[in-house]
Amino acid sequence: MKIRNMLLADGANVTADGKQNLLGAGVRTVYAPVLPLARQLTLFVSAEGDPSERDPVPVTIAVKSPRGTQRVMDTVAELQADRPIDERLPLVLNVRVELGDYIFQDFGIYDIVARIGKSRAVWRMVVDPAQRPVTPEKAPAG
Repeated sequence: MKIRNMLLADGANVTADGKQNLLGAGVRTVYAPVLPLARQLTLFVSAEGDPSERDPVPVTIAVKSPRGTQRVMDTVAELQADRPIDERLPLVLNVRVELGDYIFQDFGIYDIVARIGKSRAVWRMVVDPAQRPVTPEKAPAG
């Protein structure tokens, strides 16, 4: 299996036919008025493999803080990919992990690391002090 896509989102759900709906996908910055901060976020990871790769694969999601400490958020011992409708298509394994119980303790850069089998991907994000959005100056009329 090889990780093909990884996104951090405000939330996600799955349709009846298995499609993933990501809400507010692509979170790179979280503004924190105070620390520690609890924020509901969802990590979505999609991996593909050859149709012959039917064996379950280990899945691990971890968060590395600016201090360098790492916390394993979710370890799914083994997951099996869905069999493709057409054998010419790759197997697809979609993993969605709620990070709601992770508490951001520090300002700075966090790495969210996904491992599916031997494949590894990193989503980098930053927790910054709360700031008001910058608004451009109004141009003079005329």
